[in-house]
Amino acid sequence: MRILFITPFNLFPPYWGGGVRTYNLIKYLAKKHDIYLIFPSYEQLKNKDSKRYRNELEKLNVKIFIIKPLINLLKRPIIEHLNPFFFFRCLDIIISEKIDLILCDYPWSGTYVFGLYFLTRKPFILIEHNIEYLVKKQIKAKFVRLMKIIELLLCKHAKKITVVCNKDKQKLFELGIDKRKIFVIENGFDEQTFYPSQKYNEKIRKELDIGKDPLMLFCGKLDYPPNKEAVYIIRWEILPKVLEKIPNSKFLVVGGGYEFEIKHDSLIFTGIVDNIERYINASDVVINPLLKGGGTRIKVLEAIACGKTVISTKKGVEGLTNKLTRPFLKLADDWDDFSNLIVESIKSSSHRKVPKEFVKKYSWQNTYRKMDEILKQSI
Repeated sequence: MRILFITPFNLFPPYWGGGVRTYNLIKYLAKKHDIYLIFPSYEQLKNKDSKRYRNELEKLNVKIFIIKPLINLLKRPIIEHLNPFFFFRCLDIIISEKIDLILCDYPWSGTYVFGLYFLTRKPFILIEHNIEYLVKKQIKAKFVRLMKIIELLLCKHAKKITVVCNKDKQKLFELGIDKRKIFVIENGFDEQTFYPSQKYNEKIRKELDIGKDPLMLFCGKLDYPPNKEAVYIIRWEILPKVLEKIPNSKFLVVGGGYEFEIKHDSLIFTGIVDNIERYINASDVVINPLLKGGGTRIKVLEAIACGKTVISTKKGVEGLTNKLTRPFLKLADDWDDFSNLIVESIKSSSHRKVPKEFVKKYSWQNTYRKMDEILKQSI
């Protein structure tokens, strides 16, 4: 099958949740189909490691098209989704390469997919990472009404829709979308990368200059408002309470996209790192104090895959609590309780073996098998 995959962000490097999901879906599909990947040049993250990921997809014969803006105005993210040159390049690919199916990654790609669908009548699948307009509403973003209109129109015209959890499926059903065309494809992790290992622990801790101090890790794309809010919560609500009981504790924030001006001797910012799994394994506890957002949390799955206890708000593990994940999760929505759970976890320092059932259920290879049947039903 020949598939045009339209995603609204520069995919390289895929160092944020949605990017990880999209990148691994493309890798999976490229083993069985001809994939034509197109996205704007607007970069989510700047990193020297970008070429590695592009090369990996090109080895799988993915044809990659990156559309650059012709004027500076088009470098603005919102305008990137309204570039006529992007639209006509997509149309050219559909016609010249005899595309069978369009994959619309995020509703943001819908500004192009609508026109392509009505001109060519090529069926499309909408790939939802969240119910986007509801997330935008939570964080009081601009254009929420417009986002809702676009998202629901896409849902109604899409041949199939994929969502990350049953809760999102139910939300779309309540908004009038036919339940029969909504499929849950849960998030996952790369089992070749994320597993318990102490190989780099000493090196990472030396690099951070923390010795054997207790280390709590939070990671995420830091210009995403819920993640930004979580960093401030760590600094002002959690860190002081933990330091009262364990004075040599350190908090590590891994990720890029925003420069924080807050400083503290026990708070470390690394920026973007190439091997996040090494930092997860070098930490004692992974924390996720999110109050907003949607979807399921890939970073939580990656932490569990490394055998780590994850201390989180209920929102931070929404859609992820089940018999396989529950032994690794400690939940609290009160910051005193949250901090106490960190202290308890540090003092107990227990290590759990990652069950094979967890790996089998959440490895990308397994979660994306469902796509095979969805694709067949879409053309």
